[in-house]
Amino acid sequence: MTGKPTYEDLKKRVEELERKIADRKRDNDIHQKYTRDLGFLSRTSTEFVEFPLDESIYQLIGERLKELVGDCVIVINSYDKEKNNLCTRAVEGLGKYSKAVLKLIGRNPVGMSFPITDEEARSQLATGKLVVGPPGLYELSFGEIPAGICRRIEDLLSFGDIYAIGFACKGELFGDAIIITRRGSSGLKGEEIVETFIHQAAVALQRREAEEALVKARDELEKRVEERTVDLANANEQLRLEIEERKRAEEALRESEEKFRSVSEQSPNMIFINKKGKIVYANRICEEIMGYKRDEYYSSDFDFLCLIAPESVDKIQSAFKKHMDGKDIEPYEYTLINKQGKRIEALITTKLINYEGDRAILGIVTDISERKQVEQALRKSEESYRYLVENANDIIYRTDQTGHFTFFNPIAVKTTEYPPEYLLGRHYLDLIRPGYRKDAEKFYMSQFKERLPSTYYEFPIVTKSGKEIWLGQNVQLIIGGDEVVGIQALARDITSRVQVEKALQESKERYRAIFEQAADSILLVHGETGAMVEFNERAHKSLGYTREEFQNLRISDFEVIESREEVANHMREIIKKGADSFETKHETKAGEIRDIQVSSRSISIGGENFFQSICRDITELKRAEQVLQKARDELENQVRKRTAELEKINRMLKEEIEERKRVEKVLKRGEEALKLKTQNLKEANVALKVLLESRDKDKAQLEDTVLFNIKGLVLPYLEKLMKTSLDERQITLTDILESNLSEAVSPFLHRLSSKYLGLTPMEIRVANLIKQGKSTKEIAEVFTLSLRTIESHRERIREKIGIKNKRANLRTHLISMD
Repeated sequence: MTGKPTYEDLKKRVEELERKIADRKRDNDIHQKYTRDLGFLSRTSTEFVEFPLDESIYQLIGERLKELVGDCVIVINSYDKEKNNLCTRAVEGLGKYSKAVLKLIGRNPVGMSFPITDEEARSQLATGKLVVGPPGLYELSFGEIPAGICRRIEDLLSFGDIYAIGFACKGELFGDAIIITRRGSSGLKGEEIVETFIHQAAVALQRREAEEALVKARDELEKRVEERTVDLANANEQLRLEIEERKRAEEALRESEEKFRSVSEQSPNMIFINKKGKIVYANRICEEIMGYKRDEYYSSDFDFLCLIAPESVDKIQSAFKKHMDGKDIEPYEYTLINKQGKRIEALITTKLINYEGDRAILGIVTDISERKQVEQALRKSEESYRYLVENANDIIYRTDQTGHFTFFNPIAVKTTEYPPEYLLGRHYLDLIRPGYRKDAEKFYMSQFKERLPSTYYEFPIVTKSGKEIWLGQNVQLIIGGDEVVGIQALARDITSRVQVEKALQESKERYRAIFEQAADSILLVHGETGAMVEFNERAHKSLGYTREEFQNLRISDFEVIESREEVANHMREIIKKGADSFETKHETKAGEIRDIQVSSRSISIGGENFFQSICRDITELKRAEQVLQKARDELENQVRKRTAELEKINRMLKEEIEERKRVEKVLKRGEEALKLKTQNLKEANVALKVLLESRDKDKAQLEDTVLFNIKGLVLPYLEKLMKTSLDERQITLTDILESNLSEAVSPFLHRLSSKYLGLTPMEIRVANLIKQGKSTKEIAEVFTLSLRTIESHRERIREKIGIKNKRANLRTHLISMD
């Protein structure tokens, strides 16, 4: 039967309930923290994606980092790979001391550059991990700011600990963030969310750098195309003007040779007259460009074909023949070779004229070498652009103002698995996964409406085979006049990154849950400095420290057995061996010494050595072992004493055995006589037992008879007598008589209470057999009565002793009445 709970039980239940409530509250706090962190990261990620290219993203990063870490000074620097220096882009947290800091430095810190003279520091920043920075502002500025000014600024702003972390992505450094806590604060909190935010910012900086490079390359290309187009238009216009000028010159030549010569000599083009295969006139420019003197031209043995490149000879001869046949020739291009062997690209205009009474060919030659070079460069640029587009690993496409595809490169066909004829004229929303179409449409409608030059957006598409692919897309508006006539987009497959980010997040959550809920202390310690990089709640609570206090401790601060040097040597040994398990002692904040079992292994993260240690408190186990050892020693002592006593007893037993052997010889002789006496006693006992059983039977019968006679022959009359009118003396005598009768029959009732004298003799005999454990059948056989009769006696006995309607055992109740 379970009793009521004791005070100790209730106290334990209350303590267990309080512990569960505390655990649930802690879990809820952790969940809320994760929710806040995820909300912050989601919001900042959206801000980074939507941030305009023409504004400084570093200021936004500084503001959000300040929002994350609280009362700290934040410095955001960019990194110039070519110059290997850092340039300050944003400073947050100066507050009311901004003017004082500017006055001390003598200029605005934003824009200051600091050469990186410590390659190890640059390598640490490139890991993207939060590290403890230099001890002061002087070291932080690599000596660029004088030490005295640095100390004054540190005192003014109450500098505490300095942390540094690089904007690193895939091993490439884009800058760093400096976090300076206030003196007396508990240090930096939320290192994990800070590292995650910085990595997110690094990805944004990398993406921004790539977008800026792409925009710059496109702008340069468009500028070069426009310049080349203007050059060609000017060249064509110049050619047109020159042709008109030539026509006018030809008219002038017909009118006056002097006028012709005057114009010819002043012309920027080469002008010659060829008569019957001989040059009879060449202007000054012919001498300058071709390198031949006029006397050489006019020499009878001068072959004008030596001026023509071999591949152009046939063209020249054919044109001259046509002139001789009276046909007009349109201006055409050919190649000259001057006296120095230099090739000159030229445009020639020829005319059949009368010269000194005979037919001759007037030629005007324009040097178009520079224009040819421009055209060739433009053609190569266009080919390079087309090659880049056609062979790019990213999707490049254009749409009209309604969003229908007008151009796309081969990788778009390969990625979507749709044929070109399906994609051409198709709306871009048709490829986006249905659940994301409304958001995508809203995003790009906003870009059209607000005339945003460039945007970045991520969304999933569904290929022809049904596969889902995530794209990260940069979209630029194509403006024609005052209207948006379409978009130009560059989209990259980011499916692997999305999957990795999702898997990484799930893995991090699982690890964090296991890490924080572990029953043992788990530490991640820096291999060189011994600083606490990460630890679970059990680690600092088991030693009585807060998380902030424990963060600033080293292993040697609570290690009891090993000194600081021995701890450092032990850590170096673990690096060599890879792992180690050992027992040591740790001191709690309250000064209590605890026995600790440590399992430690060396791991490498970002090229640095760390130790992951699992510490189990075995103090109670040690105490139990000591108690057990003490009990074992006491037991062994008692065993030794008992062994000595047993040896003594054994000697005594040996003596007794010898004595018994002597006695046995004596006893053996009397054994036969004893056996005979025993046999006689057994026979006498049997006879006595028979006599006793007969006597008990007669006694029981006599008791029943006496009890029956008194109850049947005396008590009824006594009751009648007591009901009559008696005087006091008679009443007294009847009371005495009743009392004496009760005392006389009490031995026969086997100590039954006088309350139950109403039982008949037969019921008393049945009650005696029930008390002896006899069954109804056995009682019926003793009295040679039916089972039904015995059951009736049992019912009347239950009624007379007051348990008829109670769930009580008759035999047990009768025994309890003795």
